[in-house]
Parts: sequence; C-alpha cells; structure tokens
Amino acid sequence: VPDLLDRYAERACELAGSLNPQQFSTILSAFARAHHRHDKMLKSFSKRMPPRLPQFTPLALGMVCNAYSKFREHDNQLFRRMSAELPHKLPLFEGHQLAFVANSYARLDIKDDLLFDDLADEVLRRPEEFEGFALVMVANAFGHFKIDTPRLWFVLSTWLLHNMLDLSSRHLVTVLNALSAVQFQHDPLLRGLTVGLGDPQVISELEPIDLGLALNAYNKLKWTGMNDFETIPKLAERAQECLHRAPPRTVAQLLHASSNLDVLTGNEALLRGLLERGAVVLPEMDGHSLSLLVGACAKLNLRDVELLTKVAKAITTKVKDLSPQALALLVHGFAKLEVRSEILFYLLAGQISDKINQFTGQGIAMTLKAYGKLGIKNDRLISASRRQLKSLAEELTLRELKTIERGFRALEALDPFTEQQLNKLRRNAQAAEDARKAAEAPPERTSDEELLRRLQEQEDDEDDEDSWIAAPTTPRASRTAPRSEASSSPASAGAGAGRVAGEEDRKPNLWEMFEVEKEDPRFAQGQSQAEIWEIGAPAQKKFADDGDSTQPSQLRDYLSRQSRPERPGRRPVELREDRPGRFDRTSVILDSSEEREQEKRRQESIHAAFGEAEEDPSKTKKTRPERTFTEEELDQELEGFSNTTEAPPKRGRRFGRRSTGR
Repeated sequence: VPDLLDRYAERACELAGSLNPQQFSTILSAFARAHHRHDKMLKSFSKRMPPRLPQFTPLALGMVCNAYSKFREHDNQLFRRMSAELPHKLPLFEGHQLAFVANSYARLDIKDDLLFDDLADEVLRRPEEFEGFALVMVANAFGHFKIDTPRLWFVLSTWLLHNMLDLSSRHLVTVLNALSAVQFQHDPLLRGLTVGLGDPQVISELEPIDLGLALNAYNKLKWTGMNDFETIPKLAERAQECLHRAPPRTVAQLLHASSNLDVLTGNEALLRGLLERGAVVLPEMDGHSLSLLVGACAKLNLRDVELLTKVAKAITTKVKDLSPQALALLVHGFAKLEVRSEILFYLLAGQISDKINQFTGQGIAMTLKAYGKLGIKNDRLISASRRQLKSLAEELTLRELKTIERGFRALEALDPFTEQQLNKLRRNAQAAEDARKAAEAPPERTSDEELLRRLQEQEDDEDDEDSWIAAPTTPRASRTAPRSEASSSPASAGAGAGRVAGEEDRKPNLWEMFEVEKEDPRFAQGQSQAEIWEIGAPAQKKFADDGDSTQPSQLRDYLSRQSRPERPGRRPVELREDRPGRFDRTSVILDSSEEREQEKRRQESIHAAFGEAEEDPSKTKKTRPERTFTEEELDQELEGFSNTTEAPPKRGRRFGRRSTGR
C-alpha cells in the first residue's frame, strides 16, 4: 500500500497545476487518513494552492487545515494566506469545520489573534451547532494558546456539560487539561468530569499519557472540590498498573503531580515506581522533563544521588534547549538536595547569563540562592544578575529582594553599590505594596443599625433647634374652639395652659397671641379684634410668668397705636407716597418741642427771604450800563498794560516748599 500511495502522490504532483480546490482537499484528506506523508506532494500543493484559495469552499478549507495538522506540516506562507481568506468566510462554516480550523492552528502552533477572535464570536453566536467532539477541539485549541476569555469559556463549559454523555474518556481528559491551561473553574462541569473519570470503565480505557495529563490538570487547577471524590486515588492506581508503558514526558508529569497533590505525596509505591521508570527512560527525556524530575525530587526530598548524577550527565547535551524556568528549577533542585556539580553549574551559569533578560525576579532569586548555598561563585552570573535587577525595578517584590540580598551576601558579592541599589528597590517595593493593600482594602462600612441611630440623632437635634420657631398644633387647635369655656374658670385655664408639654422651655410665639384665623366664628358674630383679645386674655396668662417676654396688655396697646411713641434721640423718617424709597426732609418728625420751634422759625425765615426778593424788585441787584470804547482809549489801555513791571506771582512747588521769585 505505501508504494501505491507513493505512485498516486507522484501523479498528483504532475497534475497539481490543473487540480481544482475540491480535488486538492480530497487528495490531502485521503493521505492524512492513511497516515502516509509524501513531502514532494506537500511542497507542490503548498505552491499551487495559495493563488486559488478564494475559490475554496468552507468544506475544502477545513479539510486542508485538518490534513496539514495531521502531517505536522508547518507552512507559514500557506497559513498566512489562509488567515487572510478565512475570516470573511467563517459565517458559512459549519460547527465541525470551525473546529477543524481551530484545532489545526493549535496543533501547528500558529497563533493568529484576529482569526481566533472571529472564531470565538462564531462559537458565542451559535454554540448549539457544535457537537460534543467539536466543542472539545475548540476548547483544546483555545486552551493551547491560553486565551482565557471568561464569556467564551462559560459558554463552552455549559454546552460541554450538556454533551457530557457523548464524550469519550480521552475527551474528558482533554477538556480537563484545557480548563487547567486557562485556570477556569466551572464547578458543575468539573464535578461532571471528575465523576466521569472515576467510572471504572472509563479508567480502564485511559492510557498513561491520559493519566499524566489528568493528574497534572488537577494539580494546576487547585480545585477544592476534588477531595470530595475518590477519582485521584483511582487514577494513581491505574497509573501504577501501566507505569511500565509510560513515556518519558508522562513520567515527569506524574512525578510533578505527585509532589504537589496531598493525596499522592504519601503513596510510596507510586513514587518508587516512578523513580525506577525515570532511571530507565532518562536518556530519552528532554530538558523540560529533566527539570521537572529534579524539581519533584527536591520537593519530595528524595535524594537519589545515582539518579541525580545521571541527570547531570544527560543535561549537558540539552543545556542549550532549556528555558529560563527549567534552568532556575534545575539549580534550585540540585542545591536543595545538596548535590554539588561544578561542571554542571558552570554550564548552567553560562546559559543563565545568556538568557538573563528572560528571567523574572523569582528566577533570579532562586538562582542566586542556589549558587550561594553551594558556594559556587560565578562572576559572569553575578554581573548579569545586577544588570537584570535594573530592568525589573518595578516588578520585584519584598520577598524576592530579600532572597536576592541573601544570595549576594552568600556569594560575597554585596558591595556598597549593590547594597544601595537593593535598598532603593526595597523602598519602591514597599511603597508599591502599601499602595496595593490600600487599593484592595474594603471601604469602611457602617451597619444598618448604626446608620439609623445616627440619622435619628440628627433628626432629634434639628427638632430641638427648631422647636421654638414652629408653631405647635395644639394651641392653634385651641384657638378655633370658643374661648368662653376657657375663661369661665381659672382651673380650666390653668389646665389648658398645662396641656402643652414643654411650652415654658421654649420662646413665645407672638402669632399664638395675636393671629386670629379667618375661620374663627366670632368674626361672623361681629366681635372686634380687641374684644376677642379681651376674651382670650385668661388663656394667655402663661406668658406673664416669663420674665423675658412683654406683658400681653402692653403689646396689645403698642400694636394698636397709629404711630410709634416719641423717644429722645429717635428721628423716624416718613417715606413719600409719590416717590417710594425717597423721604421728604420737610416731613421729618422731631423728638422735642424746642427742636420743632427752631425748625419752624428757620423754614419761615427762608421762605420769607425768598418771598421778599421776588415781591420787591427794588431790592434786587442793579446792573452797570454797557460802555463803548474808542480806538485812542484802547491804545492807551494797551500801552499801560505793556509798561507794567510787576510779574505775575509763581505758584509754589508741591509738598509745602516755597518758590522764590526773581
């Protein structure tokens, strides 16, 4: 069969220029299902397809993406052209076709943010069109790129829960791993997945790879509800049974999960089996798996010198492929287990110095602490760490700075300049920490009872302040009643005066004595206001005892007068009716009789003087007759003016200084 497929592939390369989009997709899908890869055909198709992509249907595009993902053919140019063609055709895709596109980009590790935003919109718009396996593929793709949009994951979790019965055992593990990648905890879905994975039939179908993914996913999620089920111990028992078939990466994952899950830290049989299997597959492990192995041994305090020596020898050939996290984890694990290897640490220091710009504050702290604990001083590493501290000035925490200072001190590299730099960073970190705590602190809240109590106190204070201003309702009601009953007996008057509580403690209101409402029936009977006052006088005796108030009789006489009484020193002014706001000086009311007489005589003298001048024309001033001058007289006058020797006087200067004349 492979020979036959090779012949078909050769013929397809010859006809690639005349194939249509449907034929391209069918041939690629057939070779992908047969798991037969032909490099020449893939290169020929990658060259011929891009110009014809606008003619591809959604079905053809989905089949091409799925085939390339199975072949692991990472063609950047082709997928760049597809990323430009896909967005405006996505509304025409069916659910499983969208899943194929998302899954192919994830498997080939080609991240396109705009395309995945459009895919997310399509999922949110029509989630009911996706079947169970399509939802799993979409969740796996978004989890691979760690796209943690809460709304998208809520919709995916809800519909995955509805299609739970249609999912296989591997699908359950894939969904659990995707949720752990984005740290999204949907409690109903997690409970459903945990119950499903605890089924004995499902557990029997799981492979070692699935077991490693599931346990590692529970470790990442830190879900508190997993202790309510016996799923994790069952998964560990299944992993122990098939441990001899576990690949290297799975062994590292199981060790890492066992070091963090409390349920598995005491399972000595599983840990011993994992270490034995790790020693067997150690040469096949990559750098990331070796770092997980060393970190798990350090956390579990499993000091297997023979195994760690093999790791040190195996890591020398893979040191260039290690990530910053793997480098920090390796040096930390060896230092914690007190396994000293200067050659290994020299190689690791070189890689750390080259990749120091990718290290975080935690990574630098772990590295310096490990080198300081083992007493391995590397000048290149120290200088690189000092440079990186300046770049991470705004990201370092107080705990990291404390660990870094201890590392420099242990390496005898804490010079005054470094110490000053650390002190400055510590002050900045403390200020940032205080600001963060102040922002996260909840605002002060008062209980409902305290708030009601404070409002009631404010209302009581306002009532006490305004009680003497507002007229009480009881006296007004009493004024509407006939006053004859109140004046019939002194006892009733005293009782009526005492019915109003607290009247002696407040200031009297004049309107209570003199304001008579229009509804009073005594006005209809023809009684005057004075008679009404006389009738109501006994009821007003309560004001007589108040030393600060005027007697009602005096007030009544004062208000009944047409004009105010004359008092020495007071000169009231009457306003003129024809000009409001202006007063007439002739209508000034004088206070004493002598002043009136003086003012009268003065006014008479003024009127008499003006009157006589008008009546007696003989007393008016006479005017001199107009005179005419001749020319000779004018010349004599001008000559006399010019012959005068006296100069006009000069004015003196300012500020009192006298001027001197010539």
